[in-house]
Amino acid sequence: MLHKRKSTLLLAVLMTASLTAAGCSEENHAKERMDQALTKQAEMKSYSFTGNADLNLEMPSQKEGSNPMTSALLTMFMKGKLEWNGAASTDPVRFETDLKSTPAGSAAALELPVLFKDNKLFLHIPMLNKDGEYYSVDMAELAKLSGQANPMSPDSLKNISKTMSDAAKLAISDVNPKWFAESDAGALKDGTKAVSYRLDITDKNRKEITDALKAKWPQLADTLKSSGIFTGSQAEEWKAQSATLDVKAPGSIEIKVDSAGFIREQNVSLSLSYQGKDGKGHSSSFRVAQAYNDVNQSPKFQKEEPKNARPLSEILKLIMPPKTTK
Repeated sequence: MLHKRKSTLLLAVLMTASLTAAGCSEENHAKERMDQALTKQAEMKSYSFTGNADLNLEMPSQKEGSNPMTSALLTMFMKGKLEWNGAASTDPVRFETDLKSTPAGSAAALELPVLFKDNKLFLHIPMLNKDGEYYSVDMAELAKLSGQANPMSPDSLKNISKTMSDAAKLAISDVNPKWFAESDAGALKDGTKAVSYRLDITDKNRKEITDALKAKWPQLADTLKSSGIFTGSQAEEWKAQSATLDVKAPGSIEIKVDSAGFIREQNVSLSLSYQGKDGKGHSSSFRVAQAYNDVNQSPKFQKEEPKNARPLSEILKLIMPPKTTK
């Protein structure tokens, strides 16, 4: 009888250990597979896309004498609602999108169609262009004027894609795997089956996630600086924010991955606060949803190159800050 009880107890212990190990394994796999999908995303060479965002981001500090047109354009992409759709490829480099911006406090949406083809960027700016009119920017000319590499070359686009992937992986690298979850996402809009990997930010784990992100914040700043996304001063400002960074709840990061390992849908909702260099408290929040289709297939481009587009020099006069004399 005693032997039987010991055997039953041993079996119960083994079953409990097995279930616990299985649970930990799944948790670890969810974070690991999210990481793998972020890496895989850099392999996308062509795709169509659609998305939307609700933004409430802190505006960069404006220097005295800054151009009002630049400030107006920044407002369009910092506070309000954005919607977009389009297609892209990296070899040859081609990109097109229809972007719609509804600034905070306004009921009127502004539409900004954009096309990049044959190393030229064509864009329509509602405040500056008539209906159907575009500006044209020759990227080789712009690179020569700025003294920097062409940001729309195949290598540059690949580097940007890899940088954003590396930054996302770095941001979650110190987060405990137990907070990640894996589930069946069902079928996407095109019928493709997908798996969901998700990190929920709650009152229970908010402090832990904040500490994990703060530890990587300076490294994130350096990553974005080395890729050219941040200037040196912007990177230093980010680093200074890390000490007071505070992630708020609720929030979430979710990706839906197809059988080939590509991210087909991304949903991010984040809110955070920090103390600025002015000594005051600042807060920013955003919700972004993006979907990818036709991955590494023939892109469905629809826009034709605009005729009689206005030249780059006209844009520079409008958006460059005025020169000051000392």
